[in-house]
Amino acid sequence: MLSDYYRELSTHYAQVRKRLREGPPPKPKELAKAPEPAQIPDFVLYVNNAPPVKPPIDPKRDFILVVNKCPWEKIETTRRTFQQVLVDVSRETEVPAKMLMGKRRQKYIVEARRYFWHRVASECPHLSIADIARRSGCDHTSVLHGLKRYAQANGLPHARGGVQ
Repeated sequence: MLSDYYRELSTHYAQVRKRLREGPPPKPKELAKAPEPAQIPDFVLYVNNAPPVKPPIDPKRDFILVVNKCPWEKIETTRRTFQQVLVDVSRETEVPAKMLMGKRRQKYIVEARRYFWHRVASECPHLSIADIARRSGCDHTSVLHGLKRYAQANGLPHARGGVQ
């Protein structure tokens, strides 16, 4: 005999399986659109000698999209990946990607690695510090320390807002 919890759970899963067998829900029907001014016949415009009047906006039915971006700010539509940033930094610093991902502690490699972590943290907001560390093959505290040191050396604010 099943307890109430397991009975409710099995009922829920039965309903989910039924929905999956039936397929996707039907798509909503499209609403009829108001005719565009270009769709109004020419003879109407010649007869009236006036531009077509736009219908008033009904706040319950019409939605206006307002984007709070300055026109000079570039809107990025594509996300950068970890590998793209790695290739760019490797090309810029002339340190091979294998060394950036390695364990060597020579000064020029460490500085390039910190620069790489800074670029990844700023250009890939979808990656957490732990994700960056996993992909770099090191500990997340090393990445945090590298970000802090890079910010201090270049007079920048910390990339992810950590403790300064």
